[in-house]
Amino acid sequence: MQAFAGKEPSLGAEMSTAAGRLPQILGWTLVAATVGVLLNVLQNTLRHRLGFLGAMLGGFIGFGWTLAAFFVVPVVVVDGLGPIAAVKRSAEILNAPGANRSAVGVASASLPLPHRCRPFLCSP
Repeated sequence: MQAFAGKEPSLGAEMSTAAGRLPQILGWTLVAATVGVLLNVLQNTLRHRLGFLGAMLGGFIGFGWTLAAFFVVPVVVVDGLGPIAAVKRSAEILNAPGANRSAVGVASASLPLPHRCRPFLCSP
């Protein structure tokens, strides 16, 4: 927050700012954990009922959630929003021009390496 004001940031001041938003951060933790468990149940159910197609569908739903939640903690700390409003604001940030490519690039970098490299490793 100090850097946004043109001041030299310090770890203590930034930790103090985050501590001031602790209720919102804890609220986000509860929402993220709940959604994570529900997504896991949904993905397993889809995988068992639809096989590979269900696994792909569940993966896309999980990836969408990951993208929507990508900027939640910074939004909570900077704007002081609650968890649900922060998810909406995070999604708005992702929909801003130019933001899509960078966020998708960072999120796709978290995909398992063997799946991304397999075509290159197995090509004749």
